[in-house]
Amino acid sequence: MLEVALRHRYGRAGFAIDASFTAPGAGVTAIFGPSGCGKSSILAAVAGLLRPDAGRVALAGKPLLDTAERIFIPPERRRFAMVFQEARLFPHLSVATNLRYGLRRAPPAAIGPGFEEVVALLGLEALLARRPGRLCVGRRPHQRTQAR
Repeated sequence: MLEVALRHRYGRAGFAIDASFTAPGAGVTAIFGPSGCGKSSILAAVAGLLRPDAGRVALAGKPLLDTAERIFIPPERRRFAMVFQEARLFPHLSVATNLRYGLRRAPPAAIGPGFEEVVALLGLEALLARRPGRLCVGRRPHQRTQAR
């Protein structure tokens, strides 16, 4: 079960999110609404990509975020993923760590070509130690996201 209760205000724009819901542990849950109503912000908070001003997010009873208790599990340690319209990488991790991120939980039978093969195929050898913010715009996220 996913439990979400959060509030977040965006600067001077006056836009605020105040969301509270519980989603079952099985099946499909949809969040829908008009453009700009906060759907992506809610999902980003669940994924750990947005730290709301106040709130709690728990998965199977385990808190991923609890502002009152000062709990914040980093995004890479959560069992949650988002696919954006434009590719995104964890900004605090190197390109190599971003690429290896998806391999940690994959069963051995599901893993395709080796890490070195994918890096060579995409021509990323010289970029492995860099962080996403240090990549030129033309080399940013989609290649790394596809590899991950």
